[in-house]
Amino acid sequence: MEQKQEQKQFLVFDQPAGRTTSYLIGDVVIPAPSFIPEIKGDEDIEVILKNSKLLPIGNPLMVPAFRWTKLIENPLFRDGDVFRGLQPALSFVKEHPIIFYDPPELFRYTLTKTLISYALKGDRGAARRFNNYLKKGNQQSAIGMVDPFFQPFIERQMPSILDEMDVKSDNSIDDEKSSHLEEAWLDSKINDAYFSYIFGIVTEAQKMPNATVIPPVPPLLKSSSRTFLSRIKMANRAASLACKMASDATESKEIFPYYHLYVDWNIIEPGQGNDVATVLQLVKDGVTSGRYGGVAVTIKGYEDAAKKRKITQLAMFMNDIVNIAHEYKLPVITPRSKWYGLYFTDYTTQGFSCLLSGTERYLRRGAPKNPEVKFGKTPIIEKCIEMYLEDLKAFIKQNGECPTIEGLPRRIPPELLTKDKDFRINWSKPMRLIHIEEARRMRETKLKGIWNPAKLYLERSEDPLLKSIT
Repeated sequence: MEQKQEQKQFLVFDQPAGRTTSYLIGDVVIPAPSFIPEIKGDEDIEVILKNSKLLPIGNPLMVPAFRWTKLIENPLFRDGDVFRGLQPALSFVKEHPIIFYDPPELFRYTLTKTLISYALKGDRGAARRFNNYLKKGNQQSAIGMVDPFFQPFIERQMPSILDEMDVKSDNSIDDEKSSHLEEAWLDSKINDAYFSYIFGIVTEAQKMPNATVIPPVPPLLKSSSRTFLSRIKMANRAASLACKMASDATESKEIFPYYHLYVDWNIIEPGQGNDVATVLQLVKDGVTSGRYGGVAVTIKGYEDAAKKRKITQLAMFMNDIVNIAHEYKLPVITPRSKWYGLYFTDYTTQGFSCLLSGTERYLRRGAPKNPEVKFGKTPIIEKCIEMYLEDLKAFIKQNGECPTIEGLPRRIPPELLTKDKDFRINWSKPMRLIHIEEARRMRETKLKGIWNPAKLYLERSEDPLLKSIT
């Protein structure tokens, strides 16, 4: 007979009326809904440490799992810089739970240099050595530089990597492996490499005062075979076991991973293949056969779903997942979801996140960019819309200033208009923290007895895709 996990509860139904919830990461109780900023690299850490006062104490931060420890080893971030307004990372992590999250797209799409950089933890010297091996025709030595978990994914895109470098292949990589990158999840190397990899991530997460891990998993597509479904279960179970082993082996506090699903939005569509029932069975089987601290659902294709007016259907799908997770006192969060994730909080998800750049995922390095794209998009609170620089300047000219929150500027300092990096660090990326205020307002409104504040809020959106939700 199926039994519920005998473990601490990670979901709290707030009293007295239970209109809102809170959730736990480590010993920290987080009011829900919450916005969880996701950082990618040095630039994003600088933004967060410069604007740490905008994050309520206890607000989580999502970090690149494999790179995080090396990123905060940088003395500038580790110790802070009072003259640049940077809070020391060592004090920041005492106040904010850290969510370790490997970008799932790295193990699905051909991202060449982006994957290599991540697998080498952003070490530019290592990247040069990697490239030198390839230029000398020594692919195996290059691949040998990265953790075995990454190797099958790099092998399958080696032709593209070499093509970008104008280097001829030494044919040491099978041609059959050069396509369908997600098939690397079925490589025999993964059998041996995955547990060691995730155990290493868990070990690093344990060094944080409060942390959790969202493990990398294969994508769940309508066409995914049973073998793929087994791999999804394997990855999540491995994370559960790694956390238990790491917790048992040390005197530090226990750590519990999130059960993770990475799904295409059209899993909700009728027709042949996997469907909502497939997902719900995975969730039910997962949370009853391992020890988890929550459920994370990364959905690909929000804009495509919105164009087909399927976001409310997606929300109902999320509500089905919530019902299962909440039965086992587990919170549900939606990485990479922006305002769509805010909408899901009406269906009692606990958190939503996005990259500070606002992009849906990591992009392929070296892809051509027009100058305006380099400045990034600025999200506008209450208008629920993102603007590139020229549109933003026109908006401010028309309205006099940019709606924002306390602690962020209302007008663009002129010196930022010619330097894209400075603009991103001091304007467009900090503005992404408006979602923290939006989440706070949703909670406040729910406490007044209004169950769908996000829907009401998004009705004022000037983004036609978001407006299609309502």
